[in-house]
Amino acid sequence: MKLAKIPLLSLALTAPFAAYGQHVGVGIGFNFGPPPPVVVYAPPPPPPQGEVVYAAPGPGYVWVPTHYVWRRNRWEMVRGRWEIPPQPGAFWVAGNWDPNHSWIEAHWEIRQTPPPPPPPPPQAYYAPAPEAGPEVVVVDGPPPPPLEVNVVMGPPPSPNHVWIAGYWGWEGGRRRWVSSHWELPPRRGAAWVAPRWDHRDGHDVFIRGYWR
Repeated sequence: MKLAKIPLLSLALTAPFAAYGQHVGVGIGFNFGPPPPVVVYAPPPPPPQGEVVYAAPGPGYVWVPTHYVWRRNRWEMVRGRWEIPPQPGAFWVAGNWDPNHSWIEAHWEIRQTPPPPPPPPPQAYYAPAPEAGPEVVVVDGPPPPPLEVNVVMGPPPSPNHVWIAGYWGWEGGRRRWVSSHWELPPRRGAAWVAPRWDHRDGHDVFIRGYWR
């Protein structure tokens, strides 16, 4: 009599867990990543309506709804259940059948993260300029600065750019107006010394601007 009671007691203890296990899985039996398509001439039956979703058994579980799989040349229904994804970040992709009779089985996939943006290029600087501006003797000085109606200061191209105010320069044996503009210093910490005109011994002398 005692030997006959042992199987019955074991069955009574395991029955609740067997019923609960019908709705819990660990990703076994499912494909990971898109599987190759197969030719199936008939679409899968529609999933049943009014599916009951039970409470998750714990954190990290994902509910896989009731769906159909193609096995042994026929559609077989797999009941909905809680699954532990095969890898952190994996998500469930339902099966897909298209009118070309191509069937892709349901599977797990990993959400691809975009690559990090490339690092910004190093800040370029112009070649070092002379530490002092050369002087040019001119017979007569420049006229008054023109009104720069078409020059808009706007935002600098970078935090390192410096605004250079317009000035009369001397190029090719004649005066030339250099419009206001943003300019990049030849090195970090360089300061712009604006060009100027001096009157010496009856002559006008143009001293070019430079970075120091």
